[in-house]
Amino acid sequence: MIADISELTPIARQLNEKSDKMNNLLATINRQLAKLNLGIEIWLDTLLSAGEWIEDAANNIKCREAGYLGYSRVNGKWQLAVRVVPEEMKVNTHQEHIEEAGRPYWSSLLKCSRGVRLAALEQLPKLLDLLNAESDRLVKLIDATEKTTHSFSDHTPTESFTSHRTQPGTNGHRERHYA
Repeated sequence: MIADISELTPIARQLNEKSDKMNNLLATINRQLAKLNLGIEIWLDTLLSAGEWIEDAANNIKCREAGYLGYSRVNGKWQLAVRVVPEEMKVNTHQEHIEEAGRPYWSSLLKCSRGVRLAALEQLPKLLDLLNAESDRLVKLIDATEKTTHSFSDHTPTESFTSHRTQPGTNGHRERHYA
């Protein structure tokens, strides 16, 4: 048992040094991702953090805030972020069903607690894989769209209308000519 708070000093120093390294790593990843200019908002569906369930017995529900790791524009900058979602769960049901119960809000991962940042480091490889897969999907979608667009522009007939003096036998109608 700790008799004096000063006994926490060595471990606090070590914890803060490790946290600084973790923050530097996350900031470096943010800078590297920003340089890529992906502009893709993506979220993991794996729970990153969650508050305790608070029971609302009058409405037979439990409520909490849950956080999910992602990459998004937060405060005008693309960065690693946490989307915090208010959730609720019906009480006294045979099946547990959690659903969003309000508007989510976003926060920069670097502004979150040490515990959340540490949990995010564990999920980061999965997020980077998802960013890569989504980037690849978008490139393929753009390629397919370009092919479709080119096929329309290459094969769309151009209609030109030419005025002619009405000739006998045309009933006064103008002829249409297609180029």
